[in-house]
Order: sequence, then C-alpha cells, then structure tokens
Amino acid sequence: MNSKQNIFRYWLAWHFIEIPRDIIKIINNLLRFVWSFFSISLLLKTLFSPWRKYYWGYGRGFSLKNYLSAFSFNCISRFLGMLVRIGLIFLSLIAIFLVSGGGLILFLAWIFSPVIIIFFFILAGVLIF
Repeated sequence: MNSKQNIFRYWLAWHFIEIPRDIIKIINNLLRFVWSFFSISLLLKTLFSPWRKYYWGYGRGFSLKNYLSAFSFNCISRFLGMLVRIGLIFLSLIAIFLVSGGGLILFLAWIFSPVIIIFFFILAGVLIF
C-alpha cells in the first residue's frame, strides 16, 4: 500500500462495494440451494404423477370391478402425490421467503452498520461532539 493512498477510501470501497457484492452472491447461492434442495422444477413437472410411482395395472380382458378398482386406486395415488408435492412446494416457498428476508436484513444491516454504531455511541453518551 502506498503511503499517499487514503485508507478511508479503501474502507469505503470495501464496506460499500465489495462486501455487499459478496452478500448478494451468498444470498443468490442460498436461493439456488433451496431451489435445488427441494427440486421445485421436478416437483412441478411431476405434480400429477402417482405417489411413489404406485400404479395398478388394468389387466387383460375387461372386468368392470377390476377396472374401477384399478382406476380408483390410481386416482387416489395421483391425488396423494399431488398433495405431497404441493406441500413440499409450499415449504420450499417458505424457505425461499425466509432466505430472501434474512438476506435483505443482513444486507441492510451491513450497509447501515456504520450509522447504527455511531447512533449507539451517541445514545450511550460516549461520543460527544
């Protein structure tokens, strides 16, 4: 570091440019993690798929009893799969909301931390002008 360079300017660049950029990268990575962890794309693609791939075949020939039994089981299996997937999508949206909200709070706390620290010094009566 050159003796002619101002350390205050370096601190300003670090505090208000470098670290906020890193915080945004971290929040973005956490949001990508939540999206990937809950497999939201896959849940949406397979929303109406049977639960755990449980499926009854209709068998050979035609028997109204077997047909209705298989059809009702397959409908129930698809309905259960849809309910579980909607629940997981709802949980993932809550996680995304929490990560976004926490990231926003962290970002704003970092940006306004110098003002907050000075405010608390003034409030404590330590800093007198």
